[in-house]
Amino acid sequence: MSDFTAIELEAAQKAILSALRKNEKARETIAAKQTQHAAQLKRISQNVQALSMANRLVTIEAANRAGEAPFTDYLQADLEAAVGIMLSLLQRIEKIKPKFQEGTPQYTLAARRIRAFEIAVTLMEKESERKRQFEK
Repeated sequence: MSDFTAIELEAAQKAILSALRKNEKARETIAAKQTQHAAQLKRISQNVQALSMANRLVTIEAANRAGEAPFTDYLQADLEAAVGIMLSLLQRIEKIKPKFQEGTPQYTLAARRIRAFEIAVTLMEKESERKRQFEK
């Protein structure tokens, strides 16, 4: 059974998809510039991979609220890397959130993304643990 409500999962999915689209657009823009931005392009590509994984896990969790979710095809190392990326994104948002005035769209967006990324990290860690238990 899910640790999150259907409403929480739906909100998380919306926030993750928003962040995913933003990173995909940034990746396209940087790739089109054809200048020396290899490190930035790599980081954004990693963000896109982690956010895509987060979106898939939230979708699976929402679809399988009544029972055990199926195993994903993600490798243990990929899950662990994605957790690290999501935690990094989470820290950056938490760092800038106090700069926004409560009630503003920026504050609301930051708060929603923080909650969504926390849910995603929990689901990634849960999936990682399930894979560890299965491998034993």
